[in-house]
Amino acid sequence: MNTIRAILIVIILFLFAGCSRGKEYPSDIKELKEKVRKESSNISAYTGLVKVLFEKGYYEEASSYIKELLQISPDDFDGYLYSGLISLKLKFWDEAEKYFQQLCDKFPKSLEGHYYMALMCYEEGRYEDSVKIIERMITDQMIASPSAENSKDYVTLFAFFAWAYYYNGDMKKAYYMLDKALELDSSDTNALYDYGRWLLYDRKYKKCVKYCKEVIKHVPSEVFPYVLLGKAYYHMNQLQLAEQMFSNASRFDAKLKVFADIAHMHDMYGGYKSVNAAWVGVLEKYEYKLGDEYCVRGIVSNSGMDVAAKVSVIVRLYDEKGSILEQKAIEILPRNLNPEQYAFFVADFKYSCTISRSEIEINWSEKYLPQYILNKAEDLEAFRLR
Repeated sequence: MNTIRAILIVIILFLFAGCSRGKEYPSDIKELKEKVRKESSNISAYTGLVKVLFEKGYYEEASSYIKELLQISPDDFDGYLYSGLISLKLKFWDEAEKYFQQLCDKFPKSLEGHYYMALMCYEEGRYEDSVKIIERMITDQMIASPSAENSKDYVTLFAFFAWAYYYNGDMKKAYYMLDKALELDSSDTNALYDYGRWLLYDRKYKKCVKYCKEVIKHVPSEVFPYVLLGKAYYHMNQLQLAEQMFSNASRFDAKLKVFADIAHMHDMYGGYKSVNAAWVGVLEKYEYKLGDEYCVRGIVSNSGMDVAAKVSVIVRLYDEKGSILEQKAIEILPRNLNPEQYAFFVADFKYSCTISRSEIEINWSEKYLPQYILNKAEDLEAFRLR
């Protein structure tokens, strides 16, 4: 469920919101700036101003005041934290790592410092390093008991831990972390969906159905739980239910009608042909500066029902005006993705300050078509799915 997964990522990185602004400050910032001017040694005035500047997107100004703050208070927690967050926002990950490491060194029990270090390792694909930091957070008891006020934050935290363990190959601990998240909020749709997806991967279709239905109960207008539920029914050979779920999904994305048609053809005639029902999409994508390189890294996944053959991605860099600066074609491994299988990609470019964003184009062969023994081949010969 890319949309729900995307929501999870937004929640994890909620502090990163904002955009570059001009110099016309709103009234609250003007008041805080005046307070700092009058009380130049007031640490709380500085931290209050830095936080508001960061949250409203004035990153250069926030950095300037952080330098003044650290001159007054060299070991200030917020000074190092917000220096790291600003570097992350600007995609200068080498700088961000330096500040978060200093935060961890100066405050060994800092949940924030260790969390962002683990998050950066995760997004760089260093899952083993991410898990090591997570286990240090758990062993050193940096994670306090959740309260009613912060339980949502802990649900997000445990869900992040689950994915780090998942990509590091430890499914037992991944499920355990999702269980911890659901203990705090049994209706959290991200955790419920992730549980259902992993159960589908593990071919535990009946359990998958249970979790998908729970997600749909809470977010009936989200497309991906219907797709997941349809695939679970499809693999259980409950083809009419599969067709119904895929049809529900097609209400939100017409391209998904192909899945409903496939389930119908299997139900009526025992198989299908002349179509490739692979569906490859970007599961996660991150871009950042490391040294002299600009890195674009991510994960693609085949969420369809057939093999996607010869999968490759094209990574394009754009400037602020939308012009293409550079592009690279990347072959992923494995080249052929089975249904529910994922693969990683990474593209490294020479860093330039003109880089504004990246886009991913995915390609795969549509010639790799399944062949079935069909009961009514003559009827299907003219049948072409859209």
